[in-house]
Amino acid sequence: MRPALEYVKQKLSALRPLVGAEVGVWKGDNAADILEHLAPAQLFLVDPYAAYAEYSDFARRHGGDAKWHKWLGTDWDGIYQSVVDRFAAHPSVRIMRMKSPEAAASLNNQLLDFVYIDGNHDLPAVLADLRAWWPKIRGCGVLAGHDHWHRQPGVVEAVRVFAAEIGQKPHIADTNYWFIKSPSPDELHKMRCDEKVDAAYERFYSPSARWNGLRDRVNYVIDRVRTGHVLEIGCGTGLIPILLGNWGMQVTGLDCSGAALEQAAKLRTQQPAAVQGRIRFIECFGENMPFSDGEFDTVIVAETLEHVRDVAAVVKETDRVLDVGGRAILTVPFGGRRSRQHLRTFDSQDDFEAIAPPNWKWCDVRRIDRWIVGYCEKTGGANDEASRQNRAAC
Repeated sequence: MRPALEYVKQKLSALRPLVGAEVGVWKGDNAADILEHLAPAQLFLVDPYAAYAEYSDFARRHGGDAKWHKWLGTDWDGIYQSVVDRFAAHPSVRIMRMKSPEAAASLNNQLLDFVYIDGNHDLPAVLADLRAWWPKIRGCGVLAGHDHWHRQPGVVEAVRVFAAEIGQKPHIADTNYWFIKSPSPDELHKMRCDEKVDAAYERFYSPSARWNGLRDRVNYVIDRVRTGHVLEIGCGTGLIPILLGNWGMQVTGLDCSGAALEQAAKLRTQQPAAVQGRIRFIECFGENMPFSDGEFDTVIVAETLEHVRDVAAVVKETDRVLDVGGRAILTVPFGGRRSRQHLRTFDSQDDFEAIAPPNWKWCDVRRIDRWIVGYCEKTGGANDEASRQNRAAC
């Protein structure tokens, strides 16, 4: 396998099902290697299979008149059909008979783990390919290509120019080159969350007294849930949604960690069928949730806000999806940072109470072990002072 793709196999294939693309497929030999060695969940094969003007001058200059005329007379439809037939048994393959920049644009919001470019080797074409596909690469993904050597000066120069544009030195091996995309802050945080999948479910049911504090916090939360539709933001492996589902409640668990939600889904399958139907899990960030205004009667944000960069944004979204008269239940660790995944600390009860917007009335705040816990009720308007005095009346 080509060195750039070997890098993808070593560094990325164990992290998640891969989604990738090859630009310049020809008869599909390299695509077959990709399918065999990387087993991608989705592979886009991009090639126009046509004699087009942008390639004509390059073909004549690089191959001479004889090869140029041979290229013009190529049976492109026949080659395209042979590639379609070759990969017909691979449902993961999607063949895109179009030019490379057009194919990249047509994928809209699709992010890729790798793209391998081996199409038109002229300088403008390679540079256009690199610029078109780089925004499609997800964090830690790879944008790679072939024929980086003296016989293809257009490739060498395009890689040099593009490297200067993105401020990154390319990796070179044999005649391969590749660039590695730095993760965005959201992607980096998600990767860190995935590194250590939450073990709350196992700990809650462990006989060890070590986890009594966890059990006390979970029981505090579920004892204060109102009937109706419940949302937990940062549900991890799904302990609270599964408990509430067994108590007959309709529950949505949301988390940014796909690894945690995979485990949650497995735990859900161990529940009775009726319980499974009451629980759903969604992968996304709490700052931008796919729910309608006032959709939930209770929103739980337990052991989550310490992992969030923009607490105000999450609370604003929580307020939006919480119905008037609904209840928000919150827990955070008290004091300093205990994990590298903790991005925020809460050093006092005032820090904790300041989380709530003015239209949330605090009904209870207390310490459990090394955690601060509490719950609010959402009113129809802002009354911050009344909110802070409301605990005694709730």
